[in-house]
Amino acid sequence: FDNLIWGYLKDQIYLTLPRTREELIDRIRRTSATITPAMLSKIRENFMRRVAICLENNGGYFEHLL
Repeated sequence: FDNLIWGYLKDQIYLTLPRTREELIDRIRRTSATITPAMLSKIRENFMRRVAICLENNGGYFEHLL
């Protein structure tokens, strides 16, 4: 999972603490359904950029280049 989506899901799901396991599952399902194609496109772009930088650095450390 990309940090962008995880952060989005976590922020939405935990606006208030779920009281039950069932409520948590319901929130996860409802919030997941709000993920847009634009969000997924952004994730793909970010992933491809990271792969390219990783390859340019022969698989070495590259976080400092982001």
